[in-house]
Amino acid sequence: MDGAVAEMMGGRPQDSWQIARSVLQSEDPELVAMAGSAALVALLSIGRPLDCLELVPRLGWARSHVQESDVLHYDALNLSVLTAYARGISGDIQEATHELRGMVRQAAAARNTPLADRAGVMLARLLFDQGEVSEAHRLFVAASESDGMLIMRQLACAGALFSSLHLDDAELIESAAARLTECPQEGLHRVEIDLASAMLEAHRGRVGTAMKVLKEAANRAKRTGAYAELADVVHLMTRLDNADCAVEFCGPWVDDVQGTLDRARFAFAGAVASGNADHVARCAEDFTAAGAPLYAAEAWAVASRMFRKAGEPRRATATARRCAEARKTYDGTPTLLLQIIEDTLPLSRREREIARQVAGGLSNKEIAERLVISVRTVDNHLYRVYRKLGVRNRRALKALVQP
Repeated sequence: MDGAVAEMMGGRPQDSWQIARSVLQSEDPELVAMAGSAALVALLSIGRPLDCLELVPRLGWARSHVQESDVLHYDALNLSVLTAYARGISGDIQEATHELRGMVRQAAAARNTPLADRAGVMLARLLFDQGEVSEAHRLFVAASESDGMLIMRQLACAGALFSSLHLDDAELIESAAARLTECPQEGLHRVEIDLASAMLEAHRGRVGTAMKVLKEAANRAKRTGAYAELADVVHLMTRLDNADCAVEFCGPWVDDVQGTLDRARFAFAGAVASGNADHVARCAEDFTAAGAPLYAAEAWAVASRMFRKAGEPRRATATARRCAEARKTYDGTPTLLLQIIEDTLPLSRREREIARQVAGGLSNKEIAERLVISVRTVDNHLYRVYRKLGVRNRRALKALVQP
């Protein structure tokens, strides 16, 4: 089993999987548990969570035969965490989240730090994708402050920085960035660190530097066959409004990726790069089905921009409404792609001002008093706002425009 671990730590998940697969046929349950842990990590990196789930019967046999008293048997305990996460990214995200919550509680009660860290990080990832950024951030921070396994601290530190950037809290960002810098970087080069570092560069206005980091990460993932990692990188490139660059890393390997969310990531890059608003809207539906409201909202925002440029205001408004609806279950701050919704609304400065105040709950009279104009003028502006956006009443407007 040392060979499988060495290949994985060397950044070669495909080779790691081949070695681990041969060991899975052993009659030694402890050896199978160790092989299973390595196999699941490799398969998740490759982008094959469904293949992970096919191993469940064999791995269940191994785990049941490992002595219950051996609570520090990390590989055996790790099997449940990794298979739950594989189930989550395969589409059953709610059940997987429930399972991982239970594992975090059980591990904490048993003072099993390695298992608590692994389960906490996997849970945080699923929660982030579901738009629960604040809770994900708390879990990442807790694991990053643990004195457990280095690899888990690296993942947790990267996750803490990535999630803090979506919360746009300067104090949290500074703390997370410092913690990631202080964390030892030995061992396998983690793509999660590249993603967090690139996001931080973009946050500071250095998108060119961010893209350089992401291109290097994409080339490395492509070269080693780590296609799930490549999907993450391609998606972040697209989220930074660089789909033309992202699509260069979409090749025939996309068809081999099994995770519903990863497939949507690749498809989104291709749809945005092609400029096809209908395809982008379809990606938004896929993100919604995968339980990822932030990514769905971003896709709806891009589709709205495309429809607007194509001279289809009604469809632009309809997709903008879908964007606003998806944002309701995302507790972070607006990202770059979400900000384009307001940038593409075809309103004058005064119309936009009035629309935002209506969205904030003010009456026409209150708006007139605040802007020192007549109520009739507010009425006229609001009429034009309704016509341009294709809405009929204040309720529809509130669902579309941010206060």
